[in-house]
Amino acid sequence: MAFFRDLMSALVVSILVRTVIGETTNTLDVNQQKVSVTKEGGSAASSSSADNSGELSATCHNAIATMVEVRACAGLADMVQIRMATESVSTPIKAWLTSMCKVAACSPASLQSATEKFLAGCATEISSGSTDAEAFYSLLTNYKTIRAGACLNIEKLDFCVSALVGPFKKCDGRKRTLFSVPKAAYCIECGAKIHSNNTTFCEKGDLTASPVPINPILVALPAPKEAPKPQSVKRS
Repeated sequence: MAFFRDLMSALVVSILVRTVIGETTNTLDVNQQKVSVTKEGGSAASSSSADNSGELSATCHNAIATMVEVRACAGLADMVQIRMATESVSTPIKAWLTSMCKVAACSPASLQSATEKFLAGCATEISSGSTDAEAFYSLLTNYKTIRAGACLNIEKLDFCVSALVGPFKKCDGRKRTLFSVPKAAYCIECGAKIHSNNTTFCEKGDLTASPVPINPILVALPAPKEAPKPQSVKRS
């Protein structure tokens, strides 16, 4: 449980998780407010989740850490790398999809249980519009859709489309799959492409890899690209 709690802490990036093998403890200075992680996996933060849209409370952390029923089938551990991306968002997202799609699917009962835990433990974050909470909730509610569509064409997914970048309406997380990612990582990978479409989302300062920010952006899961269907030929 301590190992999983550390991984999920990295996912939401309201604290810096110790290394996976647990030999060292790291500390980040986030907005000049130090947050430390002890060897026991506990954390102490000087600010509340309301201070930052990307930060989750201890109660929300605990709720996620207890989702053992979907830990393997939803690939929760591999979600960490998505939120910790530095130079590409598609690489960790596709790696998570590949890992998740290889294992047996979560049962409806386990998904329902995990969703109930999340809604109960992360109610404050959901109501305040936390980016991390919105993304995580969308992965739970759209799990079946992800497996039915994205799992079939993982390598064809293209995230470098300006329409896939937030902000999104608050209800969108219930209708589409969203990922919480660092803006710099997205812009390093996709900046040149989306700018060619007269989009100014990425600025010069966004094109340099930097420590994972606590304020992420939302990127939607694109529809898989499919080969064009052959057109029928009308006979005269």
